[in-house]
Amino acid sequence: VAVHPEDERYKDLVGKMKEALPAPREMSKYAPSILQKKIPSDKIKDLIGPGGKVIRGIQENSGATLNVDDQGNLTIAAVHRGNALMAMKMVNELFAEAEVGKVYKGKVKGIATFGAFVEILPGKEGLVHISELAPSKVDRVEDVLSMGDEVEVKCIGVDPQGKIKLSRKQLLLQG
Repeated sequence: VAVHPEDERYKDLVGKMKEALPAPREMSKYAPSILQKKIPSDKIKDLIGPGGKVIRGIQENSGATLNVDDQGNLTIAAVHRGNALMAMKMVNELFAEAEVGKVYKGKVKGIATFGAFVEILPGKEGLVHISELAPSKVDRVEDVLSMGDEVEVKCIGVDPQGKIKLSRKQLLLQG
């Protein structure tokens, strides 16, 4: 039976519901969960990856199941809410863009004579120029950083081609 909100019976029904359940209950972290997200259709290939490698990796690491359609509608399903949230975090990180002024904890992925390449987001690396490694002059990048080092860096710029410029020096000067 449909009851209009202006009908007196509506107020009685709402009052009875509030007596039975005065506030929404917290969802158990063990409850099955389905999350949805819209991703740009031109980014679907990035989510799937070559031969399905990326989406399979997210599913294996999170324990969730991911489905995406041609319009970019992503559905994440998991037996436990924590698994679904972990998968969503991984998807969000995959599509995250470097933000100027933000501090990242990254891993040194490459060293050149002119600086170090640091992965600050999954699959996204930036350059810490040798002049941005430390407050004092650095003669060799290897004197400050090594391959695989975890390092905090600040994004100081993103050029029109999408190249990310990072600084370690700015953080060291702040501290």
